[in-house]
Amino acid sequence: AAAVEEEEGEEESAGDAWLRLQRSAALRYLWPLLDLDKKGGLDRPAMSYFLRDVLEGRFAEDFHGALATQLACDVMDEIFDLVKPAAPSRITLRDLCVCGFAGLTACAILVDSEAFALYDRRESLALGPDENEDRADS
Repeated sequence: AAAVEEEEGEEESAGDAWLRLQRSAALRYLWPLLDLDKKGGLDRPAMSYFLRDVLEGRFAEDFHGALATQLACDVMDEIFDLVKPAAPSRITLRDLCVCGFAGLTACAILVDSEAFALYDRRESLALGPDENEDRADS
């Protein structure tokens, strides 16, 4: 397989390079939709704007007050942990592009309640049905 030399001196397969290009193209397409204020970065108030609709779509009747605020804060913390931005208080397009597939995951969580639901259930989905039953019995 063909390989491309990366900045750190590691080799990247042609397939990996293609996926990286597709990922960054998708992020560049989404970025103007996410960067509503054209500040060049997503901060917590901007993320909160998107999460409000996503979480309302996911939790409909149960979404209100302090519980909703805490859940949104927890999700934003997880997004910052996923992306690991250069600046601790905002996420830039560059941050999303360099963090791998976590950038697409973070964007999906912000704009799609189904993507959020899949992310929220990631651990139970990874375990499989038999292991989930074992956990429920404990």
